[in-house]
Amino acid sequence: MQTLEREQTSTTTPFPHLKRWTATEFEAMRQQNLLQGKHELIEGMVYKKMGSGTKHSRLICALFYALLKMYTGQRIWVQLPIRILGEGAKYNAPEPDVMVTKEDFGTYTETPTSQDVLLAAEISDSSLPFD
Repeated sequence: MQTLEREQTSTTTPFPHLKRWTATEFEAMRQQNLLQGKHELIEGMVYKKMGSGTKHSRLICALFYALLKMYTGQRIWVQLPIRILGEGAKYNAPEPDVMVTKEDFGTYTETPTSQDVLLAAEISDSSLPFD
């Protein structure tokens, strides 16, 4: 099994032995079932997503139903990925808890991009310092 290693960028890097994964490498790991459970890529680091506890799940539901009053349910996505464009694309593949897109989900033949997203929200009840 491979270890997560980041490519060395300088001699002053606090973790010179770690590799910074790209979104392409991350997706290949997913396709090959090398990752167990749910993960997301943030700034080149692969993070295992924590399971949703009762409080976390209730907050996601509360936000979902509040957004339903403003947008149709076909524009609200729950715990699904965003394809980042621009400078952040290479090292990021986030999966926000809730997001609202410009168009209904049926419009998208691929994962929505960061330009398609009106709102992205991460619910944090136990991991606030990280989130």
